[in-house]
This record gives sequence, structure tokens and C-alpha cells, in this order.
Amino acid sequence: MSLAPATVGDAMRQARQAGVDRLDAQLLLGALLNQPRSWLMIHDEAALTPEQARQFQDWVARRAQDVPLAYLLGQKEFHGLLLQVNEHTLVPRPDTETLVDWALELLAAAATARPEVIDLGTGSGAIALAIKHRHPAATVEALDLSAGALKAAQANAQRLGLDVRFHHGDWWTPLAGRRFDLIVSNPPYIAAMTRIWPPCAMSLCKP
Repeated sequence: MSLAPATVGDAMRQARQAGVDRLDAQLLLGALLNQPRSWLMIHDEAALTPEQARQFQDWVARRAQDVPLAYLLGQKEFHGLLLQVNEHTLVPRPDTETLVDWALELLAAAATARPEVIDLGTGSGAIALAIKHRHPAATVEALDLSAGALKAAQANAQRLGLDVRFHHGDWWTPLAGRRFDLIVSNPPYIAAMTRIWPPCAMSLCKP
């Protein structure tokens, strides 16, 4: 990349030249300057400090290499919750919110007032935390094989004040003999997963 950008306008032009789209560049620069996109649009000549310019150049270079925007910003909004994400977690996708919506519908129709829920492969904790946030009466637990992912999920739960119990292990191994009213999961490879674990919901599923 060329000389460090001196102004907001310079930064935006450099980002576009590097192949980063306008929205991503605005989100990165807005996060760096703690300003909304609307502010950036009318402050083209606002100066950047040398530190801000270097940080923005680093982010642009990494974004141009397809590093997810959420990893650069360290956060992602999901179902009304702002979650911290990192390289140990997948980035929560907006279409996964439909799984949460479906789970909430099933819980609303559940025969028990305090249903027990398990989220397998929780990652950042997005699904488990969203369910607990929207259905506080549920007892929600979550599991992941990655210690790094669990650390991120636990940090999210603590920061959001949501009481979710986390387990470290490979699928059902830490949960031998346990029964749940609802099992939710959004693993990366659905086709492979359904061959070893048929989908099951709201019927006191048993591993």
C-alpha cells in the first residue's frame, strides 16, 4: 500500500484502490474513529493520526485478503446481541437467526415451563445466548470441542449477563446419559452431521 492516509477521504480512496468495498471500508474506519458512517460522509477532510492511519492500512490489507470483517472488528451482531468473535469461532450468520426463531417457537409451545436446551458446537455462543436472552426460563447449556471457542462464548455470556452453562468436549461425550427438551446445532458441515446424528427437537431427545 502507498503512503499512510492523512485524512478520512484519503483512507477511503486507498481502501477502494485495494479492492475493499465502500461499506466495509466505512465500517472499519468508523470503528477506528468511533464515528458513524454518516459522520464519515461529511468529514472527508478530517485528519487521521499516524497510529490510526497505520491501523487502517493493516485492516484494509487483511480485508483485501478476505479476512472476515467481524474478525477485524472483533465483534458481530446476532439476534440483537453484540458478540465478540475471533479466529477460534465462526462468524454468526444472519440466516442462522432463523434457527433461533424456530427454537423459540418450539420452546413457547413446550409442555414444561423450564425446558432444558443444549447447543452442540456453540462457537461464539450465538445460538445458546440468543435463546437464553429471549427465553430466560429455559435452562441453556452449550458444548464445543474448541477450548478457544468456549473461552469466547463464556466471555460473551459473562459480558451479556446470560446464565448459560458450557461444556468442553466432542459432541455427546461430556453429556452421557443426559436428556434435553431441545437440541440445537448449526455445524459447518450439515450433510456429514446428519449421517451420524439425526435431527431431533422437543421430544426429550437422548444421545
